[in-house]
Amino acid sequence: MSDKQMQFLPQLHQAITEIDTELTLEQKNNQHSNDRTHFYRQLAQLSLIAFVFFLIFEGVTLSRHIQSLADDMVLMYQQFGEMSDEMHEMTGNVSKMEANVRTIPVMASEMGLIVTSMKQMHQNMTQMRSDVVIMEGDLNQITVGMNEMNSRFSHLNHTVNFIDYNVHAMSKTVP
Repeated sequence: MSDKQMQFLPQLHQAITEIDTELTLEQKNNQHSNDRTHFYRQLAQLSLIAFVFFLIFEGVTLSRHIQSLADDMVLMYQQFGEMSDEMHEMTGNVSKMEANVRTIPVMASEMGLIVTSMKQMHQNMTQMRSDVVIMEGDLNQITVGMNEMNSRFSHLNHTVNFIDYNVHAMSKTVP
């Protein structure tokens, strides 16, 4: 070995000793650190277990909420079906109303014709009243004539009875 290499050996030895000392210290620190790491690992595992249970609980709760939501959606779907049926019925009624409304102008013109006919009927009724008054007068004249005829027939009947009496009396005198 050369001199340079020989001079380097004590430094190398010192460096190795220092590294060995540091490694020993590091191992001691690591042991302490390992104890802490083990504690933190156990704490992390317990936290993870607690978190899993929390997630399971939340999952069950979420499942119940989803089931409730699904039930509500089914109910809502049924109500929409009922509303749809009612809307169809309303649409039918509106269509019927529309058909009836379309006849209003025709009805209005027919009503105008009815009003005109009613006015004509009123005039005809007035004329009929006038004709009835005239007929009543004619019937009164007929009644007067009938009473006169009755009186004449009564007088004629009386005269015929008188003639019958006289003819009967004359027939007794003739043998």
